[in-house]
Amino acid sequence: MGQTYINPTGTFAATSGDDLFIFDTTPADLVYLDAVEGGDRVVVEVVSAAPMSFRAEDIFDWGNFFGGARFEPYGPSIEFMNVEDVQFTGTAANDSFKLLIGTQTSAVVNFDGGPGVDYLEFDF
Repeated sequence: MGQTYINPTGTFAATSGDDLFIFDTTPADLVYLDAVEGGDRVVVEVVSAAPMSFRAEDIFDWGNFFGGARFEPYGPSIEFMNVEDVQFTGTAANDSFKLLIGTQTSAVVNFDGGPGVDYLEFDF
């Protein structure tokens, strides 16, 4: 059993259990989290008039995601690593989503663009 973190701040490492990270407000500064081990999930669902950019990348083909969410154009960002389940919900603006998966990717991703004209980049 892991922990649930709601709008965590700063830089930290989570537990080795199945942790849940929920972001529903814009952070004041950079948030950087290492989900460590377990079946971890990141949910980003922030109501914003400004566009956001989201990315989930299995850049090392390890089966889990590195990624983040940036509040555009120059807002703070949420950065994460070692996450197995990602859920991003876009804003009413024109958001961008990037997904990179490899042959070992077993992680789950859910992108919901919301209203607006959104952009999706998918690489596998």
